[in-house]
Amino acid sequence: MNADVIIIGSGFAGSVAAARLVDAGFKVALLERGPWRKTKPVEAAGINGAAPLPLEGSKPGITIRSIRMAGGGPRQLTLNKRGLLEIHMAKGLRTIASSNVGGGSHIWGGVVSRPASPDYWDRIDDGLSEDLLAPHFEIVHQELGAMLPENALEIPNHTSHAWKDVDYFEAVPESAQLPLALLLPAKFGGPSPTHNRSPSTLDGRDGIFGSPSGAKASVDAIYLIPRLGNNLIINDLHEVKSIARISDSYEVGVRDHKQKIDKTFRARHVILAAGTMNSVKLLCECEDSGGLSRMPALGLGFGTNGDCAGSWEPGDQRDATLGTGALGRLVIKGQAKDDGFAIFMGGADRPPLPSWMPKFIANKINKAAGLKFQIIGMGADKADGTLRFENGRLKLNYSVTNSSVYEKIFTTFDLLSEQSGMPVKFNRNDNFTCHPMGGCRISESAQDGVVNSRGENHTNPGMYITDASVFPAPTGSPPSLNIAAWSSYVAEGLIKKLNEI
Repeated sequence: MNADVIIIGSGFAGSVAAARLVDAGFKVALLERGPWRKTKPVEAAGINGAAPLPLEGSKPGITIRSIRMAGGGPRQLTLNKRGLLEIHMAKGLRTIASSNVGGGSHIWGGVVSRPASPDYWDRIDDGLSEDLLAPHFEIVHQELGAMLPENALEIPNHTSHAWKDVDYFEAVPESAQLPLALLLPAKFGGPSPTHNRSPSTLDGRDGIFGSPSGAKASVDAIYLIPRLGNNLIINDLHEVKSIARISDSYEVGVRDHKQKIDKTFRARHVILAAGTMNSVKLLCECEDSGGLSRMPALGLGFGTNGDCAGSWEPGDQRDATLGTGALGRLVIKGQAKDDGFAIFMGGADRPPLPSWMPKFIANKINKAAGLKFQIIGMGADKADGTLRFENGRLKLNYSVTNSSVYEKIFTTFDLLSEQSGMPVKFNRNDNFTCHPMGGCRISESAQDGVVNSRGENHTNPGMYITDASVFPAPTGSPPSLNIAAWSSYVAEGLIKKLNEI
């Protein structure tokens, strides 16, 4: 099965690149280990076999796909190949990724943000700059439909107004909030529905467990479905097992979980967009087997984007599931300006409960969950961790104590606990991140990085990487827009190269 370009992964990093290449007239084979998700855009496109989102009434087990162990026990527990989340367990840190067509866009908060530092891309590499990336940020921002609500006064729990009567939060004006890629109702200035998406009902159904209505911008609806056809073939439940460079082409070995057979895809160019943990693991395996040339800097510069999450119940019985998935920025009174990225307050989705559960039990669980908010801290960690491959396991060496931003975030959480009288519950020693970065970082030297400033692998020409594994420094803010803009930039360069062949 041949294509001009094979893309591995269908999140922000893969979908944006696929759209650019298809629009330029090139044939793309997109390989995704997870399934399509049952959302309104997917159903309207007539796509069969989509898996449900793990919302109330879903079958048990659809939430977790697999758990990877960095040490001890089995290497990987695969619970359900159609499950939504994958967890990588390491000492002191867990990373979480999603598995489906559309990747992390099904579980993200919808927050659209540039890097916390305004000169981020100027400092990355001599071959990159803010000016080079600017047009890609602009077009992706537009494509995602990101906007600030014209009037947030009626949005439940929105942080620019709903907490003005409490004395432990500083007022945050709406102009200081970040845009959301969420289709809002018309009364909040939302545009007309597109891609067969319905406006959000603001009832907690557009959060980390997905958006059945398609209100939250997911890249499968925006970039992939409109381009399905002759030049874009999407192979869901196709898990990549190997990549080998043979002469001037690549052979990609795949396990088709639907037909339970192995397949081989061939192309002269490959874009790796599987997410930090999966991209690094796959490259390690292929380097170890001899399929790919050695990459001296592979696994270096791992970071967490300073992610830290706490659970908080304000004590006034307000329903945390109402409103948008990310409810806005928060500033706690007394919080220093450099104490990490502005804190987000995300309403916790009601947990996925099986339909057979007795209603009175489900109601109790939902009520308990519906009173808790999630406080999310982010910031610039040192990105001094390493990933290495040993005995079939991806080993992670990372310590939050090395990065001062964590202690600042912990102090901020403690400040909220003290002032509100309600504890923010979080773990100082066992953290987790949804935004792992690094391991395949950008550098003009193969000794210091895996890809150059155009995203091409130093030692395996024709292979490009478009996910957050290339970031040599944390964005210090939600990274989805940055990944999408980088993917658009890399695809633009590859299109120029393909047109010259």
